[in-house]
Amino acid sequence: MKRSFSLIPAVLLIALPGLAFAHTHMKSSDPKAEAILDEAPKMVQIRLSEAVLQKLSKLVVTSEKGERVDVGAPAPIPGEETGLEVALKQPLVPGKYQVEWSTVSKDTHKARGSFRFTVSEKK
Repeated sequence: MKRSFSLIPAVLLIALPGLAFAHTHMKSSDPKAEAILDEAPKMVQIRLSEAVLQKLSKLVVTSEKGERVDVGAPAPIPGEETGLEVALKQPLVPGKYQVEWSTVSKDTHKARGSFRFTVSEKK
């Protein structure tokens, strides 16, 4: 019996790190996080690790002045159940932009995150 109790901590050490990543997280974005762009994007896209409930998702883009520059509600990326996209106001002026997202995965777990990108001055 003493032996089986000594295995419990070892099993927990192996299993717990995997559980920490079991929830939805962002796999990629366009523009990429911390990107410095020569041209302003027309939209922001994120790709997540799990299928999400689009109606319960938010994708908000703000300028460094705190003004929203996203247009409309986020929509699924055509043909992708794990992607969301939102159009941006045009023309997007040079500066720093913050992207904040939140969603509920199809297995009902909530997730959120944020990243930034910069549109550089034209030379």
